[in-house]
Amino acid sequence: MNFQKLSCLMVAFFICFCGCSDDADTPDAGALPRDAAQDTAASKEAGPKKEAGPGKEAGPKDSGPGACTSDKQCTATKQVCDLLLKKCVDCLLDNQCAKNQHCVSRKCVSYTPCKNSLDCVKVKGKPICSKILSECVACDADTDCSANFECVKHTCVAFTPCKNSKDCTNQVCHTAKGKCVDCLAKTDCKANQDCVANKCKTYYPCKSDKDCTPKGMLCDKAAGRCKVCLKHADCPATYHCKAGECLLDICAPTQSQCVNNGVAKCNATGDAFDAPASCGKQKCVQTGLTAKCDKWVCKPACAGNTDTCDQGTCKCGSAPPCTSVADTCTSGVCKCGAGSACAGNADICVSGVCKCGINAACSGAADTCAKGVCKCGTAAPCSGVSDTCAGGVCKCGAGPACSSGQTCVKGKCHTCTGDLDCNDGLTCTKDTCNKASGTCSNNLVAGNCLINGKCHAAGAINPANGCDKCTPATSTSQWDGADCGTVVYVTTATNDGKFGGRNGLDGFCSNKIPPGLKCKNIHALISTSLTDDIASMPTAYGYKATKPLYWYNPAGFKFTKFATNWADMLDGSITVSRKSGTGVDKFAWTGTTNAGKAYDHKRYHCGKWTNDVFGNNWKAGGNSLQFNLGSGVVSNPTAVANWLATVSTFATKTQYGPKTCCVAHPGSPTVCNASCPSSSTASSDVLMCGAHATVMCACELY
Repeated sequence: MNFQKLSCLMVAFFICFCGCSDDADTPDAGALPRDAAQDTAASKEAGPKKEAGPGKEAGPKDSGPGACTSDKQCTATKQVCDLLLKKCVDCLLDNQCAKNQHCVSRKCVSYTPCKNSLDCVKVKGKPICSKILSECVACDADTDCSANFECVKHTCVAFTPCKNSKDCTNQVCHTAKGKCVDCLAKTDCKANQDCVANKCKTYYPCKSDKDCTPKGMLCDKAAGRCKVCLKHADCPATYHCKAGECLLDICAPTQSQCVNNGVAKCNATGDAFDAPASCGKQKCVQTGLTAKCDKWVCKPACAGNTDTCDQGTCKCGSAPPCTSVADTCTSGVCKCGAGSACAGNADICVSGVCKCGINAACSGAADTCAKGVCKCGTAAPCSGVSDTCAGGVCKCGAGPACSSGQTCVKGKCHTCTGDLDCNDGLTCTKDTCNKASGTCSNNLVAGNCLINGKCHAAGAINPANGCDKCTPATSTSQWDGADCGTVVYVTTATNDGKFGGRNGLDGFCSNKIPPGLKCKNIHALISTSLTDDIASMPTAYGYKATKPLYWYNPAGFKFTKFATNWADMLDGSITVSRKSGTGVDKFAWTGTTNAGKAYDHKRYHCGKWTNDVFGNNWKAGGNSLQFNLGSGVVSNPTAVANWLATVSTFATKTQYGPKTCCVAHPGSPTVCNASCPSSSTASSDVLMCGAHATVMCACELY
């Protein structure tokens, strides 16, 4: 049988057989990413779902307008020929479309490229930036979808939840996934059907090609099934063979893409990209359908007068970039104010003065500041009158550090003749001179810690972070971090309700870390949906549910405990108001009840924080409980009780503008819309999505 005849038979069968898929839950290919859309494209265009049963041969495809056997026959319409369907189409691959377009179901469809979900806030129906595709999609994970929806090929698809098969109609329960599916095994399907990916798929049994060729198919003898193809050569150009079907290629030979900072080229078959070739010290840059290794770009741009970008890292001269808030790069040298730049891992420059935590900056050539305490190399800071830290090693004058019991005085080590010679200046040690050997002993008094050269009584709090304790039973030389839990800071920057969902909110927090705070695991303390709320953050994001929570105030590097654990934070009240603990006197978006639960997904969180449209259907009489996507719950900064959603009343009006009718901002007069009564003093826990509020952010200390 020649190829042309085989192709005709294949097309005829494809129309009748493949078009009869039982996959009723497959989403519209137009909503899928390019590879998924191409995989399903043939069955989508194959015609009505009328199955030619086993042993029945499908009739030939009529030749109508647009029929073709080569691209030349499609030039008049500026199209290409689909050799499988014998039909002129707009495209088969992405490289046949314009910039920022994909070929979806043989049509060029525009998409929005993105770096994060903030780029997608104005893209209708696609508010999430896919980390895989770098384009705006409906979802990237199940958490981006509403309840009883799952993310399938970047589209939210409804499913029926179940505990057992009694909850399903004409389906069975997949108990591990908690949803109804067509099948779990072949026995759940009809005769001559297999269970493939929980879908019943009809097949034709065979022992020889002669059982299949009348249907335009070939026999896979190992499986005992008729297949459209057994190898790539069985498919026409721009198609490849996968699982017995001819599928459109996912890429053209000229295409390439960036993968793990390397260039991955489309393979000769067109069904996958080859392993990436590393760009090494260069950066892989994607432009349209082509990737290449190019010079690094620092984003955000380097700061300082002469900071430069070197392989993606900012440098001041030949040194690393300048650190901390006020360090500047001047003529290739880092400066703090008029003096030298601050040294150490965590020294910060405050108003032109170096600080280690809230204390003075570390001294010595190699003293470093780690978590607000000074160290010499990996050891404790140097002791004695004139010990210095040089190259990470303590020295007395030009010589080595004094041996145990000796004291460094004016650059020389001395032995003792009495207890007074052993005075180390520390109140928590007992100073004793062994006159026989001339050596001193400075033993720590019970119930104290000597940490980095300073005395601390049992239970004392580390002033550098407000949560470490002196616990002599655990250690007398190191802080005990057992009580360190979650730190909450508040962004001074505000935004309307349109953040771009959870990813956009977390990105907003990551970009607004206040001065002096070094933390990780950063997420907005906010509820975005019924399955992603503040109460579930310990489970979802790994926060320590049984540990205390602290406000952070950059003024003085201050940490203030406001709840003993996560449950205590959500019991209706906290011990210290947000304004007192952070110094930020602004409303903050929460979308949350005082128990940490998200409000109904139809109201009070600006459409999962993707919407800035003003609401206009508030109920007269002060009742705010309306289904309104144009509003979001906020917390009052001065509240201690009901602090996540301050209980309040509303002025009696039927329509509101960018804010609620009247909002009393702390420290300022009541602000009302022109249509509101000027005498109203009602404050609100709900703002219209077009109003601006700040965000609370949770993190953990390094």
